Amino acid sequence: LKDLSFRIKKNDFVGIIGPSGSGKSTILKLLMGVIKPKKGKIFIDGKNFQIEKNYIKIGYVGQRVNLIKGSLTQNIAFGVKEEDVDYEKLNFAVNTAQLRSLVDSFEEGLDKMVIDSGLNFSGGQIQRIGIARALYNSPEILVFDEPTSAIDNKLKEKFLKDIYSISKTKTIIMVTHNELDLKNCNKIIELNKYE
Repeated sequence: LKDLSFRIKKNDFVGIIGPSGSGKSTILKLLMGVIKPKKGKIFIDGKNFQIEKNYIKIGYVGQRVNLIKGSLTQNIAFGVKEEDVDYEKLNFAVNTAQLRSLVDSFEEGLDKMVIDSGLNFSGGQIQRIGIARALYNSPEILVFDEPTSAIDNKLKEKFLKDIYSISKTKTIIMVTHNELDLKNCNKIIELNKYE
């Protein structure tokens, strides 16, 4: 990345697009604090962002959501002991990720078991479980890395509408290679491959 400057406001829905190797994933890593910039600075609320000192809640949904063998609750409240699950947060995550009708269709509800990395769920359902997982810890920012890559075109439209509805209460940053995925974004960052 070189000569890049942009501003993200609270509740912006930001799309980042560009060819492979243009730095889309690098931007996400910088914004999530996974790597530090070699030059330049990142500011949060006017203060210089330092990975060691700043803590901002970010939820991440990757291209592939890895599910574990266990209940939907265990997959959404990932890493939380059963006795420590906050059901208010769990239900908020399920509702916001548009999973409620699916959960209600199961006799077991949130106790429905996920088998073999989610073979009993569709690609779109798995992505929604990933969103619910990212929402469980009440992040201020949701980061999506190619979220529609595992979803067929029929489900893509509905899925993107659902992400847009989340953007009314959360800041969304979405990386994609597909220009059509950006139609609901209020800000688009287009990257070119730096030679």
